[in-house]
Amino acid sequence: MSWYIKKFTYKQKYFARHAAVITIFYANVITVSCAFSAEIALPQQGLDVGDGGVSSFYVWQGPLDAVPGTILRTEPVAEANRFPNAKSHYRILYISTDSITHHKVAVSGQVWLPKGKPPKQGWPLLLWAHGTVGLADHCALSWRIKSTNFPAYIAKWLQSGFAVASSDYAGLGTPGLHAYLVHTTEAYNTLDIARAVIGKNYQIDNKIIIDGQSQGGGAAFAAGAEAVTYAPELHVKGIIATGLPYFSPHMVLNTPTLRADTVNPSIAYMFYVARVAQQFDASLKPESLFTVRALPVYAQTAHICIDDLMAKVSAAGLTDANTLLPGAIQRVLAVMMPYYIYPHLQLSAPLFVGTGLKDKDVNPATQQTLVRDSCAAGTVVEDHIYPHTGHIETWLISNLDALKFANHLLKGEKIVSSCTSLPT
Repeated sequence: MSWYIKKFTYKQKYFARHAAVITIFYANVITVSCAFSAEIALPQQGLDVGDGGVSSFYVWQGPLDAVPGTILRTEPVAEANRFPNAKSHYRILYISTDSITHHKVAVSGQVWLPKGKPPKQGWPLLLWAHGTVGLADHCALSWRIKSTNFPAYIAKWLQSGFAVASSDYAGLGTPGLHAYLVHTTEAYNTLDIARAVIGKNYQIDNKIIIDGQSQGGGAAFAAGAEAVTYAPELHVKGIIATGLPYFSPHMVLNTPTLRADTVNPSIAYMFYVARVAQQFDASLKPESLFTVRALPVYAQTAHICIDDLMAKVSAAGLTDANTLLPGAIQRVLAVMMPYYIYPHLQLSAPLFVGTGLKDKDVNPATQQTLVRDSCAAGTVVEDHIYPHTGHIETWLISNLDALKFANHLLKGEKIVSSCTSLPT
C-alpha cells in the first residue's frame, strides 16, 4: 500500500500526494485442515465439521450474547498439517468486538501448543498479529494450506516454550467486512483470542507477549495500548513490533517514491483501503477514484488474496499515473485516517521495535518517529536497528532479539530503555 501523505488535520482533512510512503507488506499465508484429532477436551458448542466444507466452520448462526473471548467452536488440525514443534494445533471461533459498531462479532483464529510438559501454571502465551493477507474470507490464515516463513517463525516460539495464538481479525474467514488497518478492531480481536485460550483446557498461563509484523505490528501496538482498558485482566508483559506502521496527524515526511509511471504492485494495498473506505462513504465510487484501465483489477479485490492481487496489478501494468484519478488519495484518506491513528502512545508494558533500514514497504523514518513519540509519551522502548535488512528480513532476523526481550520480561527483569540514547 504505497500512499503519500504530507499533512493531515481533522478540520481540513487535507492530504497531498508524493510526500511520504506508508506501505504495508503482505504476510506469508498459511492454513489448517478441517480434520479431527482427539487430544484435549475443549469447548465445542455448535461444532460443524465435515458436512459443509471448510467455510462452514466460520459461519456462526447462534447467539453472541456471551462475553468477548467466549469460544464458539474448536477444530483440531490434522497432525500432517501442524507446524514444526507443535504438539497440538487448533482452529477456533470466538466472540470479539467490532470497534466501529461496538457490536459483538464471531472471529476466527488459531492456537498452537508446544511439545513437552507445560510449566505448573501453564505455557506463557505469544499473541501473534499477522500482516496483510487480503479481504476475501478464504485469505484468512486459519483457512488456507500454504506457507513459507510463517511456520518456521512460530516454531521458534514453540520451541522456546510458548503457546501461540493468532486472530484472523474480524471479517477474514468470518462473514462481514475486514476493516483493513483499523487498529482498534484488530487490537480487540487479538486480545479476545487471549481470553479465549487462557485457562486449564489449553494449559496456557496469563503471561502474555504480543507480537506483530507490518499490519500486525500496528495491531500489536494498538493491543498494547488498549489492553489496560479493554482487557485489564490480561497480564501483558511486553509488545514486539517489526515493520511498524505509523499514521500521525502531525508528521510531515519527505520520502523518495516510485516514479508515477513505474509499475507498482503495492497499488494492491491502495485498492484494499479504498474498498474499506467505500463501506464508510458511499460517495467513493470506484469509477471516481480509478481509471478505466485499473477498474477490472480493482473489481477483484474482494475475491483474491494479496499475492494474487499484486500479480494482477503487475500483469496489468498499473502505475500511479495510469491508475489514480485526481484527488483519489485525498478523498480515501480523509475517510480512513481517523481510524488509523493509535488510541495513545503510552504503553503500560515495554515495547520492542525492530526497524530495517532497507525496508521499502514501511518507511524506516516513520517507524523511528513512532519510537521517539512513544518514548516521549512515557513508554519503555527497546529499539533495534537492522541496517541491511528489508521488510520481511527484519521480521525474521529480529526473532532472536525478540525472544531475549520476551524471556527477560517473563523472568521479571528490567528492560533497559533506548529512549535516552535516541537521536533527536
